[in-house]
Amino acid sequence: LDRSLAPARDVHCTDLPRERPMKVHSRHTMRTALSLAAPWPALAVVLVLSALAPLPATAAPRCPPHLKQLDLPDGGHYCGQLKNGKLQGQGRIDWKNKQSYVGQFSGGYMQGHGHIVTPQYEYVGQLYEGLMQGQGKLTMSGVTFEGQFQKGVLTGRGRMDTGNGSTLEGEFENFTPKDDSPVIITWTTGDRYEGPQLASMPHGEGVWTRADKAKVQGDFEFGSLSGQARINYPDGAVYTGPVDRRMQAQGKGELRRANGDVYAGRFAADQPDGAGQLTRADGSVQ
Repeated sequence: LDRSLAPARDVHCTDLPRERPMKVHSRHTMRTALSLAAPWPALAVVLVLSALAPLPATAAPRCPPHLKQLDLPDGGHYCGQLKNGKLQGQGRIDWKNKQSYVGQFSGGYMQGHGHIVTPQYEYVGQLYEGLMQGQGKLTMSGVTFEGQFQKGVLTGRGRMDTGNGSTLEGEFENFTPKDDSPVIITWTTGDRYEGPQLASMPHGEGVWTRADKAKVQGDFEFGSLSGQARINYPDGAVYTGPVDRRMQAQGKGELRRANGDVYAGRFAADQPDGAGQLTRADGSVQ
């Protein structure tokens, strides 16, 4: 998402790759790695989820008396509850690489509500068998994905916050907004777009609400307005004609004011510019 509100075609978030997560299985652990090419320059982040599969272990006396301690095969240290020799209930795992998990366990898996912290990312939300599953919030390098996760990826209704104040809300599939699906995009300038998108850019019949509350309606093609647009100003005036890159009246168009006056002519930056004709509400022409 571009912060600058340059041309509409420049105001978008770059499409994320559609690759599936890579799974590597071992006897005791299951890891999921997902590489993201994010919508801001020179940012590539890697998400690594480590989930403990069911396993027995030997207790060590370092936890409070009412809890159990386990040294895990992957180097993690567990402090929490056990059931039949497996991690069950509330607990915590700490790894030497500054990764940690605090939350619920079931049958040896991180399962239920939990909080994962690593040097690369932080996740708070629901998990199932060690994978993000259900409602959750994932933050990586200041970028936040929040919504419905399935098997470790954001899929379903969600929201992406780029960390610079720009956001995108809509239907996601594998961390990517679904093509042709309706979205809401907001920018730090106060501008807002509602409508369909393609490749994370306004695409189709949509409405761009400017910071001054003027609403620009038209047909967008990959972020740019195509053909005639309609601007509804807060004072009741309505403009029909082309617009510039900042969604302001630009070129030959017509402005109908709330008092009945009609101006036809050329516009620049929302203002009459050059030759034109003003027809008053009483029929007089200037």
